[in-house]
Amino acid sequence: MLTTNMWAFFIVLAYTGLRISEAAGLQWDDIDFDARTINVNKQIYGTSVLKYSFIPPKNEQSERIVSSGDTVAKALGLLQEWQKDERLSAKSTIRNAGNLRVTRSNP
Repeated sequence: MLTTNMWAFFIVLAYTGLRISEAAGLQWDDIDFDARTINVNKQIYGTSVLKYSFIPPKNEQSERIVSSGDTVAKALGLLQEWQKDERLSAKSTIRNAGNLRVTRSNP
């Protein structure tokens, strides 16, 4: 079954051309819903969902602002709502709540 977080991840990849590590490294502060842009300023690097870090993009040209459009904005808006609902239903603080968290993780 395609979950909300994975669906949003695929939409971001398909509509923006981001590398997987760049899309996985996005945080909510990188998204400008009004301007419909994504600030690509880091990527995720790690060996597991619990052991990761953020590193600079592949090269200097990889650090950029990408237009995202309405489809991506809608997908990310739904992801943001899904995360809020998930946090409320868990009644606890989720680790790294600022991340888009497109992959499964333990709170």
